[in-house]
Amino acid sequence: MSKWKSNVTNYKLVTKEKMDHVFELVKQCLSNTLENRKILEQKALAIVGILVTISTAILGFIVTHLDIQKAFQKQDWAIILPVGLLLLLFYLAMRSVIRSLYPVKYFPPGNEPKMTLTQEHLDQPLRYMIYAEIHNMQERIETNDGLNEEKAKAIQNALFLAAAAPIAAITLFCLIKITPPVFNMLALWIRGIV
Repeated sequence: MSKWKSNVTNYKLVTKEKMDHVFELVKQCLSNTLENRKILEQKALAIVGILVTISTAILGFIVTHLDIQKAFQKQDWAIILPVGLLLLLFYLAMRSVIRSLYPVKYFPPGNEPKMTLTQEHLDQPLRYMIYAEIHNMQERIETNDGLNEEKAKAIQNALFLAAAAPIAAITLFCLIKITPPVFNMLALWIRGIV
């Protein structure tokens, strides 16, 4: 339900011409929300495509660096762990964007005949019918804008994760290389578990 309420009090000033003008503006605004949806979905699909491609390459890199012949402790963890973290963050970014692509009902301009072709609706003067439709369109605009905001947030989250992933991976790589005694103790601890 829309929070907006018209402040028109003198309905005698509301003419059909004025209502037609307002109706066209509102219809254009509602159409813009649908155009924004298409733009956001195109961006999301592009992001997913890029992340899938990069993730596939990263997965291939990990597989080639895992040596099945070597023991678990003798693997090149300084490379595998950061690249695995990179893959994980890219996966989370893809998941965020893919969720924004799930089908959601958007409201197009216009109304269903079952809402407008009623005796109660047709008993009203034309300007009131247009006025009611404008209120209905305002609700549709607000709903569509809310859905677009959710898509935009998912895209922003995905871009943040994708941008943070290389930084996190490089940081982890540096930590592993700079602090080998800590990781040697960790490896000894893992050996005790495994």
